[in-house]
Amino acid sequence: MKAVLIDCGKIERLAADIYRRLASHREFCDEVRATFARLAQDELDHATQLDMALQFPEEKNGMIKRISGEKIVEGLEKARRIAQDIETHSRSEEAALKMAIDLENSFVKVHLDNAIHFSEPRVAELFKHLGRGDAAHLETLKQCLSWWHSQRQP
Repeated sequence: MKAVLIDCGKIERLAADIYRRLASHREFCDEVRATFARLAQDELDHATQLDMALQFPEEKNGMIKRISGEKIVEGLEKARRIAQDIETHSRSEEAALKMAIDLENSFVKVHLDNAIHFSEPRVAELFKHLGRGDAAHLETLKQCLSWWHSQRQP
């Protein structure tokens, strides 16, 4: 269980770093930058929650046996690829928002998948909470993208 929580914390910290970097792009408008800054803080809060979950006593059967950790590894690798990509390539506001939407879609799936695999109720509830938070991030990003498109209309 602890390894899963540690990897999930890594994903949250990478996401926070990605959003923090996007928020620092001076060429992005204030609304888009503020959205990314809020998401960066939320992701750090998620990482803190996962760190606190590491303090839970580990049960012998903390996870249902069928969990493979595959989705977590995929999420971590995806976050690493995106972090590397934004380090080496610039992108438009629209492209950054679409990339963030794709990233949050992945996080929702990872968190909700994990919520059903843990028999420890506090950990399962934490992953449900994180999934709901990611769904809210997804909605925020979609609204920001919609706003961005409305600002670009003639």
